[in-house]
Amino acid sequence: MKKRLKSSKPAWLPDLPDPRDEEILSAAFAIFCEKGFHGATMLEVARRSRASKATLYSRFKDKERLFQALLKWGMRQYSSALEAIQRDPSVAPIEGLIQVASMILGTMMKDESLALFRIAVSESTRSPQIGRIYSDLVRQQGEPIVSLFSRRLGEMGAIRAQDAPFLGDALLGLLRGEVFYRALLGVDPPLTEKEIHARARRVVELLIRSFSQSPRSRMN
Repeated sequence: MKKRLKSSKPAWLPDLPDPRDEEILSAAFAIFCEKGFHGATMLEVARRSRASKATLYSRFKDKERLFQALLKWGMRQYSSALEAIQRDPSVAPIEGLIQVASMILGTMMKDESLALFRIAVSESTRSPQIGRIYSDLVRQQGEPIVSLFSRRLGEMGAIRAQDAPFLGDALLGLLRGEVFYRALLGVDPPLTEKEIHARARRVVELLIRSFSQSPRSRMN
């Protein structure tokens, strides 16, 4: 039997404009973690958050909308930080990409993010829309700014311009690596903040070095 979780928000999550939404989403997250997406019910979310069914359904039409709102809540602070980097013309592309990589990896390594990833993976076979919701939202958050810096790196000659579209996918793959999956499986604890920054810098440096090499030098 799974342990019942407290329905309270982690300190790192930003406050929502409506505290009632916060209470409902906190309860939904706890129940999803305990019972999985399929096993959770809207009725139980209403009970745990002390909301009427009418209140719950007026704010979130179904469990998919609840899950989507949870993801958006988790990405809200991260999105604001990414937008600030993107708007700052003084941020050099390499340093900007390192900052972005640190934020992406730091967000992935949070306990709550790992829990939502587990839910999405475990339910995606039975409910493909859950996998799509997770994948689309995560991609929409980081893809534009990674593409921006990749394009700038291509324009300045730091990487081959034709490889710029592939940098984002390579960046995510190297950032995750084995450390993410070991944390996901509970084999190792999530990386510390210092380890996250060091890994992000190393990954970006390795990618730029690799993408800047000529095809001939890579084969020799």
